[in-house]
Amino acid sequence: MVEQEVSLDEILHTLASMIAKNKGIDVATIKSDSTLESLDFDSLEVFELIFNVEHKYHIRFPKHVGSSMLKNLNDVAEYTQKLIIEKHITA
Repeated sequence: MVEQEVSLDEILHTLASMIAKNKGIDVATIKSDSTLESLDFDSLEVFELIFNVEHKYHIRFPKHVGSSMLKNLNDVAEYTQKLIIEKHITA
């Protein structure tokens, strides 16, 4: 179970680790302002990242959220944090 409060830094670290593992790159090269495009993410990989984040944090991204709204790692982390907060408010 995920704790109620997850810091943005924790989410960024988790995302960077997921991406590093998926792409086979050094996690230290991934910054919060790294764009998904600069990390060579295609649309399927964006979907997989979102799926993995949903699974990790037990949240659901709305269907309209994708690479057009989530340009960089910080965007993904902030949206993830927003969904976590909303989940706990409504729980």
